[in-house]
Amino acid sequence: MKGASDRSVRDGVGGRKVLGIDPGSLVTGWGVVEAVGGSLGHVACGIIATAGTRGQGIRLSRIYR
Repeated sequence: MKGASDRSVRDGVGGRKVLGIDPGSLVTGWGVVEAVGGSLGHVACGIIATAGTRGQGIRLSRIYR
C-alpha cells in the first residue's frame, strides 16, 4: 500500500503527517505537521513538562505515560 499512499500525496489528495519531538528531560516538546503536495500545515503541538518532578527515572516515566 506504500505506492498508493505516495500517489495520494503527489496528487494533492490526503497527506502525510510528521511527528517531531524535542527530547528534553525537563520539558519535552512535540509537534505535528501535515504535508499535502508541496505545502506544509500545522496540525498540533505541545509540551510535556516534568521540571517539578524529582529524579530522572520519574521524569522519563512521566514522558512515557
